[in-house]
Amino acid sequence: YYISGLEDFLFEGLELIAPKKDFVWEEMKEALAYIIQYDIKKRGDIHADEIRLWHSKLTKDDYVYKLLHIEKDILRHYNLSHEESLKLIDEQYRKMAKELVDNQLYQNSDIVAGIFRCKGFLINRFGVELSQYSKSKGVQKEILDVILKQALNEDTSRESESILIYFLIDVEDKDILAEVYDSILESNKKHLLVAAYSIKADG
Repeated sequence: YYISGLEDFLFEGLELIAPKKDFVWEEMKEALAYIIQYDIKKRGDIHADEIRLWHSKLTKDDYVYKLLHIEKDILRHYNLSHEESLKLIDEQYRKMAKELVDNQLYQNSDIVAGIFRCKGFLINRFGVELSQYSKSKGVQKEILDVILKQALNEDTSRESESILIYFLIDVEDKDILAEVYDSILESNKKHLLVAAYSIKADG
């Protein structure tokens, strides 16, 4: 077993090092996650509560952190099928889209910038959920303006650009779409134009 007999050493190390890192210790958080998932049950739940407590202490609770870790945290569960993983990921992205809209977090430039640092392979699914939910709440155009500005004018990851592209799936107003195409064409990210056209090819 991973830490059998080494629990005291582990906890002493956490007590000593975690505060010095201001409890931001991603490598240890992931290690504890693996212990929780694969080791604790084999060891009869010995020290399970302490390990889970330390995992929670090392888990940040801000919006961007939670969003950027959705895929990693779910795909770590190797016992899930591909379909089950995708379902959970969609559920979590739907939840995060709702939080972004309901709490008007899209008005916070730091949060928007953080979202567009995401390198998750499936972050496009967040774009879909965000478009659908914002449309139901009557703020789709407002949020589109925010993410369009971020995607075209600020530093972003290539993966996060798909948030904008997949957001367009549920945008029906042809005048708004034309504005998006023009904005892309006038930007330094003209490579997004083909994707933007293609995603609406059936429209």
